[in-house]
Amino acid sequence: NTISDSAWCQMDIRFPYGLDSYQVRALIKLIIKNFSSKKLFKLEDVYKTEPHVSENTHLINSFINAAKIIGMPIKGITIAGNSVAKEFSQAGIPCIAHYPMTKITAHEPNEYIEINKMIKCVDLYSRFLENYFQVN
Repeated sequence: NTISDSAWCQMDIRFPYGLDSYQVRALIKLIIKNFSSKKLFKLEDVYKTEPHVSENTHLINSFINAAKIIGMPIKGITIAGNSVAKEFSQAGIPCIAHYPMTKITAHEPNEYIEINKMIKCVDLYSRFLENYFQVN
């Protein structure tokens, strides 16, 4: 048996809107401190972004109204993940993310979308764009 003089781990921590990276980091530091009073651990951020929520009510309302027209239930949630929506939002481009399935299979083996859900989304997005840009 060998006991290494050092080791490292990398964590991908995804946290919801309402928490920020400083709160998460403080909690990790507290856990480390409770584990050992010695300076055994070094904590380093490799990449971090903050949770976000679109505040463009016209965008959100246009999407919700389009969903109501076609009878598609919309439930607003926050997810612990990252998408290009965050980068667009940070660049000042209003955006939302939508997933039409009941069970979220994103990034899982055999990720899929049911064809009828995809067809309904085409209708949803078309009506959303008409509503958002006020096209008749």
